[in-house]
Order: sequence, then C-alpha cells, then structure tokens
Amino acid sequence: MSAAACTADSSSGGEESASCVNRFIYQDRSYRDVANVDFMVGKKLGAATKPPCEDTGGQDKDEEPATTGTAYEVDGISPKVAVAIGDTPEEATLFAVYSGSELPPEVEKLIRCAPSPSPTVRTLPAFPTGGLPCTGSPHSAP
Repeated sequence: MSAAACTADSSSGGEESASCVNRFIYQDRSYRDVANVDFMVGKKLGAATKPPCEDTGGQDKDEEPATTGTAYEVDGISPKVAVAIGDTPEEATLFAVYSGSELPPEVEKLIRCAPSPSPTVRTLPAFPTGGLPCTGSPHSAP
C-alpha cells in the first residue's frame, strides 16, 4: 500500500524543494513508514487517514483527497509508538511515530533484531501470548 505526505527541504541554493513521504494519521498521531523491518501484525485497530501530498505549494487544485487504510497492532509495541497499515494484515507496512528524525527505541529494537534484510509480515494467531524477543530466533511466535 502506498501513502504519501509532504515535507520540504531547503537546498544549498536557498530554493525550497518538496518531496512526499509515507505518512498516516491514526488517533491524532502522525506515523511515518519504516522500511525493511520484520514484524508481526496483531489485531485490527481501525481506520488511519493518509493526508494528501501537498508538494505543489497549494498551486495544484486537483490534488488527491485524503484516503484511509486499516491500522493493525504490531506485536510487542504500543499503538502509541507504531502501527501496521494496509488493506489486509498480509499487505501491511510498519509505520512509527518519530521524534524529529529519530525512531522510537521499540522500533529500533525490531530493526536491530531482524533476522534478515528482507521484511516479513507475519500475522499473529487470534490470541498472541508475547512480544518480540531479541534473543535466539528473534521473531518466532511463542
């Protein structure tokens, strides 16, 4: 699932350039996507909103409207820190609340403990029994 939002950076020449980043809003918190992370999807939480990308500085009146996606829990992490968003649990992408450009420690742990560079989304059983350990087999379900 793709999502976009806008950020602007100043170049060395003083010109402003804009680029869209993946961003969703869920329960009044802004989440940005996190690439290449192995995580387990938990229960469905509800709708998350993808704001339109405003990379034209308001000059394009035909910009895309906001859209929605489904937010899911990420096993072992509070939804206040990270959620998975996608049309289905299998298609979900990890999104996290950033502090400036820093990822939350819980998400850093997922990245650090990942068994391989290719991301894997796993769906939890109906009644998960634990979080994501960072010893032995990092993402095995208990």
